[in-house]
Amino acid sequence: MRPLSGKWLRRLLFASLAVNLFFVGLVSARVVLDVEIPGFERERRGFHELPHPRTLRAALPPERQELLEATLDAHREAVRAEFRSLNAARQRVADAIRAVPFDPAELEAAFDVLRQKNSDTAASLHLMLSELIARLEDEERAAVADTIRVWRPRESRQDGERRE
Repeated sequence: MRPLSGKWLRRLLFASLAVNLFFVGLVSARVVLDVEIPGFERERRGFHELPHPRTLRAALPPERQELLEATLDAHREAVRAEFRSLNAARQRVADAIRAVPFDPAELEAAFDVLRQKNSDTAASLHLMLSELIARLEDEERAAVADTIRVWRPRESRQDGERRE
């Protein structure tokens, strides 16, 4: 087998670069611009597997979008404040892990704060969802309930294999 000539090698490298840039563009569009790309769908999940506002919008009929937006608007600043506080707690954990010398007591204290901030953030989101759901009709509540992923443990099959 003879080696590739410089001309063919350049073409091959250019084609490889083009393919890589194409896929980087797809991923960037999906992540940064939140563009829907067929074949690259992902479920939108919020904090602790709660439905993301986009998922709620899709679950509710168009005539109820105003109610959803009003509820989101009423809680937006409180939820943002909770997420800022949660992010600060996460940063504290990361800093404690990186610290030299490492202090196990500081890490445990940071984890304690993180657990509390997780709880506070979830409570804020639960309050927002509760207010929205209390104003929905039976069918609309059922549609929202259908968006919530319920985790089930894997079951073992008779042959010893695990079922997804």
